[in-house]
Amino acid sequence: SSRYVKRVSECFENGIDTTETPKREYSGFKEGRLRFIGVANINAWHGYDRVITGIAKYYEQGGDKDIIFNVVGEGVELPNLKKIAKELNIENRIIFYGSKYGEDLDEIYNQSDIAVTSIGFFRLNSMKRTSLKTREACLKGIPFISVKGDPTFDNGFKYIYTVEDRDVPVDIESIYNWFSKLDSNVYMKEIREFALKNLGWNKTFRNVILEMEKCLKN
Repeated sequence: SSRYVKRVSECFENGIDTTETPKREYSGFKEGRLRFIGVANINAWHGYDRVITGIAKYYEQGGDKDIIFNVVGEGVELPNLKKIAKELNIENRIIFYGSKYGEDLDEIYNQSDIAVTSIGFFRLNSMKRTSLKTREACLKGIPFISVKGDPTFDNGFKYIYTVEDRDVPVDIESIYNWFSKLDSNVYMKEIREFALKNLGWNKTFRNVILEMEKCLKN
């Protein structure tokens, strides 16, 4: 029945191949500096413009930290991001790498502190908030910013900074203060272990099978 299909589809979440992503070689947090990274085939629903406008607002309000956003990838939204950065006069703060893979991409991750996942879901006609970007960041062992609505991370996961799911700039100062209190010696290990335990396809399909079994019993 349609109700059966709906129940099964609701428990089906994005999974990742946990054997393919190497962990980061990260040198640790540097006081007074924060490096964001966003990796995507860039579309509006990734919400990278919210980080760019957030950085601009941070400096307009007198912020004195060294904030950089590493944007990796191509996509239909890329020209708009470049236009926004130029109009806000923060082109030196937004580094557009284009497409990068393998060791080149790993090196950018190694130099970054916090990942930006998909934070523009409000631009889609969908209530689902599970994102591959969130899972890829988790497997890298890097803290990340995201929105609420992903059941995998909404139950007390410590290394996610939740931003509003609406069209407002992200709060750079608050994110910096949150991140500066984290211990990379601890979180890199804990985030990756969480990913290996919870985000592989074996876990994802197990949830689907369990729900199917419940439906068949009913």
